[in-house]
Amino acid sequence: MLRYQRQRPGELIHVDIKTLGRIDGVGHRITGQHQGHHRSRGIGYEHVHVAIDDVSRLAYVELLPSLGREDATGILNRALAWYARLGAKVERVMTDNGSAYRSKLFAQALGNALRLSDGRTTDARTLSNSQSVRRLFRHGVGLNDAR
Repeated sequence: MLRYQRQRPGELIHVDIKTLGRIDGVGHRITGQHQGHHRSRGIGYEHVHVAIDDVSRLAYVELLPSLGREDATGILNRALAWYARLGAKVERVMTDNGSAYRSKLFAQALGNALRLSDGRTTDARTLSNSQSVRRLFRHGVGLNDAR
């Protein structure tokens, strides 16, 4: 397992998306009515986009309508600007292997903001996920191994 420890704010931020189903009204545990408790089905989803600083745990969060590359790239740019206004210059970004983060648009935004080249794992296997960080942050911008 790859372990790392950052020393200053902005050195590494984690970016991720959490999909939440919309809820219409109060649930059956509160009302006591179990009949017709599936009325929330099909009303859609909302996506919480999060960027968390590894040292301070300060988070930038937005609720957006999709988990697509445009929204993922938009929150990256806004989060980097927000951290910069707070005085934390972001040096590295860690993401999972989601399609929005593998897009060319996101890679270009990441490269323009941090001057990094794009790197990704070859598949979504558990064994390769631990190496995705090293591959993403090539050219001397990698993470330290555990002691």
